[in-house]
Amino acid sequence: MSSKRNEENWITASSDIKKLKEQWIHSSQTKIPLLIIGESGVGKSFWIEQSIQIRKIQTNEVKIVDFHSHPASLEEIKNLLKAQKTKVIWLKNLAYAEIETIKDWLNWWKEEKYNKDPKYYFYWELAKDEIPLLKEKPLAQEFFDQLRSFRFELPPLSKRKPDIALFLQNFLEMANTDFKKKVLSFEEKFIPFFLDRNYKTNLHELKDLVFSMVAFTSTKHVLLKSLPLHYFISDTEKLHVQTGVSISDYEKEIIKSNLILTNGNREKTAKILGISERNLYRKLKEYQLEEVC
Repeated sequence: MSSKRNEENWITASSDIKKLKEQWIHSSQTKIPLLIIGESGVGKSFWIEQSIQIRKIQTNEVKIVDFHSHPASLEEIKNLLKAQKTKVIWLKNLAYAEIETIKDWLNWWKEEKYNKDPKYYFYWELAKDEIPLLKEKPLAQEFFDQLRSFRFELPPLSKRKPDIALFLQNFLEMANTDFKKKVLSFEEKFIPFFLDRNYKTNLHELKDLVFSMVAFTSTKHVLLKSLPLHYFISDTEKLHVQTGVSISDYEKEIIKSNLILTNGNREKTAKILGISERNLYRKLKEYQLEEVC
């Protein structure tokens, strides 16, 4: 677990996620098992880490059982619990475990679930794309059914737009520290533009994006034009066509709109339009759009 993470960067600006956080904190003050579900990169592990901190558990008292990369036998877990060396059992990627392994854990849980005074806390971290895999393994599905009453579902970042601006700023500060830079903020147009896009990324990708922009910027602000090209390209299925307009008028407005979109960046504009920069330059003169750049 990361010791750098704390309450200050537990970002929950949107109302739904605030309510979820309150429920999570309350549950973390009890001994009920906790199942947390969400897409990759929405912060499932971080929420579990926060819960463990609330419970004042030390890192060396946490046993993470990752059935995809670091499986541990149930017998090993029982021995750790018996020796009181573990206070947290944290399951990951259970859907990838062997059938016999799932059977053992299911049988163990059936014995443990009514334990009125457990000496440990139990977490299960479940990715959204694991859920269909559970259905292919009836015992895994049964395990899920045993714990679904205790589940918390983290929404994707696309449904947490109030949080995104805070994450951007948080990652900017982290990048400044890592790269020993002093980038002050994002350009004024940057965040409104970013929030207006069809947002499909996750926290890992968002962090990588900010770090790469900070690493390569030579200005005091992260500029809109530093965004990768795909953030400027819209879904053609949403293209609205207005009748009664000449092709030349349409072309002029399309070029002008994309120049504004890219903050006057000719290279990005040409790529979006699918033409060469030389051809774009000619059309700028033809339509008297040089001032837009």
